[in-house]
Amino acid sequence: MLEGEKVRLRGIEKEDVDVLHEYMNNPEVTRYLDDHYRPHSRREEEEFIEDIMDNMKEGNEYHFGIEEKESGDLVGVVSLNDIQGRNKSAELGICIREDSWNKGYGTEAEKLTVEYGFRELNLNSIHCRVFEFNERSKKVAKKVGFKEAGRLRKSIYRDGKYWDTIYLDILKKEFLEKL
Repeated sequence: MLEGEKVRLRGIEKEDVDVLHEYMNNPEVTRYLDDHYRPHSRREEEEFIEDIMDNMKEGNEYHFGIEEKESGDLVGVVSLNDIQGRNKSAELGICIREDSWNKGYGTEAEKLTVEYGFRELNLNSIHCRVFEFNERSKKVAKKVGFKEAGRLRKSIYRDGKYWDTIYLDILKKEFLEKL
């Protein structure tokens, strides 16, 4: 378990299905996610959790529930995906419940996860993808120390127009120097 001032990161559990099902079916949340995060049935959410738990056992991915320390409520999920052992790299992903936005949970969860990736998994590079219109996520990533590395131009269609997908990354050396 990883702990910060506001949040605690813990493994995803089968009992999380109702909370995850609720916010992963909120269009205001999923508009910031890739299209494969479409509305899920409760059964699909259960299967997703089973897959997460299996992948964590195998060390292919690390998914953490973001728990508000004060209440113990699950407010989101943060993950390291697409872990490439030989390259020592991974992709960071995060999703926060709408009623928990703008409270600092995402920033703290990202910092804890990035530190875990560099210190415990010995990664050298972590990257993330953010849609151009997602100002909140861009701000959080930059607070953590991510820097823009490139763009896929006009690759996402939302709100009647095309937007860029921004790739950001951070190196182990850069992150640890800031601690």
